Amino acid sequence: MRLFLILILSLSWQVTANTNTAGFSYQQQPVPAWVELPMTQQAEPDRSEPVSYLLVDEQINWLNAEPVAYSHIAMQANTRKGVEQASQYQVSFAPEYQQLTFHSIRLTRNGDTKEQLGIADIRLVQREQQQERQIYTGYVTAMVLLSDMQPGDRLDIQYSITGTNPIYGGKRSVYFPLTWSVAVQQLQLRVLSRQEKLAYYSNQAAVAPQQRKIGDHYEYRWQQNAIAAVKAEDNYPQWFMPYSFIEFNEFGHWQDVVAWAIPLYQFNEPLHGDLQLLVKSWLAESRSLEDYAAKVVRYVQNDIRYFGMEIGLNSHQPYSPNTVFARKYGDCKDKTTLMIALLAAGGIEAYPALVSNATRGHIQRRLPGPIVFDHVITYLPLNGKDYWLDGTRSQQYGSLEQKGRQYFQQALLIKNGVTELTSIPMPSNTDGIIETEERFQLAAVGAPVTLSISLNYQQYEAESFRGMLDQHGLTEYANHLERVYQQQYPGADLMADPVISDDKQNNQVQVVASFSIDNFWDETEPRQELLLFGDYLERFMQLPKNTRRKMPLYIEPNVRVQHRIHFDLASPIDWQLGDLQVKIDHPGFVYQRQVDTSATSITVVHHYQSKSDHITPEQALDFVSAVKKVRDAMYFTVVIDKTDPVPEVELDLKQRLREMLKATETP
Repeated sequence: MRLFLILILSLSWQVTANTNTAGFSYQQQPVPAWVELPMTQQAEPDRSEPVSYLLVDEQINWLNAEPVAYSHIAMQANTRKGVEQASQYQVSFAPEYQQLTFHSIRLTRNGDTKEQLGIADIRLVQREQQQERQIYTGYVTAMVLLSDMQPGDRLDIQYSITGTNPIYGGKRSVYFPLTWSVAVQQLQLRVLSRQEKLAYYSNQAAVAPQQRKIGDHYEYRWQQNAIAAVKAEDNYPQWFMPYSFIEFNEFGHWQDVVAWAIPLYQFNEPLHGDLQLLVKSWLAESRSLEDYAAKVVRYVQNDIRYFGMEIGLNSHQPYSPNTVFARKYGDCKDKTTLMIALLAAGGIEAYPALVSNATRGHIQRRLPGPIVFDHVITYLPLNGKDYWLDGTRSQQYGSLEQKGRQYFQQALLIKNGVTELTSIPMPSNTDGIIETEERFQLAAVGAPVTLSISLNYQQYEAESFRGMLDQHGLTEYANHLERVYQQQYPGADLMADPVISDDKQNNQVQVVASFSIDNFWDETEPRQELLLFGDYLERFMQLPKNTRRKMPLYIEPNVRVQHRIHFDLASPIDWQLGDLQVKIDHPGFVYQRQVDTSATSITVVHHYQSKSDHITPEQALDFVSAVKKVRDAMYFTVVIDKTDPVPEVELDLKQRLREMLKATETP
């Protein structure tokens, strides 16, 4: 969605000009007659920020075949950094079905206003902001570069974008922000529609646009002054929207969205001959329909590369299964279409399911419409069980049941007769498991220490590890692992490349590595620390930056982590540690520390398991207190006094470490 920050302008000329750069074009025209300029507020700009935003004016005209979105932005640069921000304004549009028109670009200095549209450097560039996500949308950015702007100057920009994606079949939707991370002095939102009862929704309960009839159509308007900045807190859940918004649309009900989407996923062409051969071989190899479905999912996830050509109609309409097969790449909806076609070829019926990564279980709060969804998966009902399959999870292995667990919580099935959203059960079992073991073999003082580590990743954590290894390779991972241990033990050297075993049937990855640690013992000090840190829990025990919260705090759900540290000693020690067991039980997680000893060993196990996917603002202070306690318990050390005045037994570990043993807590 675009973020509109706007001000007030008018035009004195009546000429239409077309400008072409880099093969794309924009127009220059007067402000349309249907636009109504808001009452300008005379309040003194807030100069506490680099840029003061004076007006946001958004007006939408849905009265004609081609909708028009008019924007008016006004801002004042207060500092040199603010000049950098304001003098490089950007507008994005889709040239395949939209036309950009600039109406005016005015600069006001000390009460003197000058039109800049004829002299501003406006460049049209195709800069794909989602390219790192392997999505190509075809959007073009108009970069407005002003050459003579100074602190204290006011900038007014007016422009319109005509046209909308034809994929929506003439039905319109619009989404307006009502708050931003910066303060705005004045806001006007206006929609012209022929619908007397145009559906709208806002996550701000007090928002109710004014409605009036103008001739044969209706106007919906919302105005507000002195809009405070919203400072988003850190690490809130993805489904939480910190900023207020309002949306309008013409879709009506969920069944209308289903009716719109069904034709997009219908392809009647026979499967390519090579695909038919694949189907025949999978059917011959499969012992059950579940086995066949698992082969289909594995093929779509791993043999079809993820890449989206989401231009024009293909922003929502998938390419045909044969096209996806021929290209060997596709986005979520392409992979879904291919998966459904291959399942159908094996006699299994499945359906597209529209879901949202962003809002997840909160879709029902939004207006029915395509813009609330950002992802497509496959719904497979088979032999009394429901499977929700994501073709984009290329590193996912395991059984069909494991593959069929997802976190989206709600979906709109693209199936005849569907009139409402369908619930997707959250995975009931732990879906991300990390089990680590570090075993230190201590020798005589001064001799190298051997460290063997075993890392076991299961389910989602195994997928993440595979993705990391696929991106960086074994050599870089080995270097990373060595750097990690050298931070704690500077004399640690990796003895050989890690050995990685990938059990794809059970969706587990195991890493085994060995280190030799020189200078483990500090022979100049009479006391030696044995570090029994639960480092692998660190990722889940981060303190939030904002502790007094107004927003929920995200917790990674369905995670279990166990970190076991074991020291084998060269000689017996009389351990006298007392009770060092710890349990911290919080509504969001549970942590346990267990300490066990024998005459020649000590073992500490740190265990963490999440119990929720978020913490409410009311729980935040208790959560912070619990995390601090866990961090104190995680960074656990044992200190041994190794003073021994008898030189002839200098290398005897028992003699050198016999005197004192105590547990300390490291902050």
